[in-house]
Amino acid sequence: MWSVTVQLNVHLYLLSGVCYYLNSSINPIIYSVMSTRFRMALSLYINSNAGTKRVNNINSGKKPNSDNSMIEKASNQAKGQWNEL
Repeated sequence: MWSVTVQLNVHLYLLSGVCYYLNSSINPIIYSVMSTRFRMALSLYINSNAGTKRVNNINSGKKPNSDNSMIEKASNQAKGQWNEL
């Protein structure tokens, strides 16, 4: 009886770990499919960091873009698109 309980606990522990990592890997996919605002913010983030490094911004004295400003830009663009519909 004791070994059956231990085996069940081990299997439940492994299953919960798999579910935890699976949830973490699927969440960004679900957000990208469901949220227009998330897609815009992600594309702005990727495009703003493509080909540039933060080191260059710091050395040149420019202030790097914050994540909040990119989200605000994406939000404003999304609002504009909704108004056009």
